[in-house]
Amino acid sequence: MTLYGHRMISTKRGPIVVGGYSVGNSKDMQEMYLLKCKEANMPSACRWEELPHKLEVGRDYHVLIPLPDSWLQQTGICSKGNFSS
Repeated sequence: MTLYGHRMISTKRGPIVVGGYSVGNSKDMQEMYLLKCKEANMPSACRWEELPHKLEVGRDYHVLIPLPDSWLQQTGICSKGNFSS
């Protein structure tokens, strides 16, 4: 899949790609992907794994703002779904 306009963010679980424009599907993507590696320092052992969480609306060329866990727990903003690390 060729993806443009996606955003990547670093998390405790690893890098996550959010949204983007899929050339093959000709649409803005709602999906999120986590980079999972079976062995450290071996790029061939890494794969992008689709996460169960999706954006409500597909988007590209957007902005991601990392929020500290303490703020998320304090506000309860992610209590609706399982967004724990």
